[in-house]
Amino acid sequence: MDWEAYRYKPSVDFYLAHNNQHLFIFYKVIEENHERSI
Repeated sequence: MDWEAYRYKPSVDFYLAHNNQHLFIFYKVIEENHERSI
């Protein structure tokens, strides 16, 4: 993908935590458009 030509950037936040056995990842993505193509 040509990232320079693809200017859309959704808002993304993430947090990491662990308990010495597991890694927990919480992420939140806010997009303007919810379309998806496969």
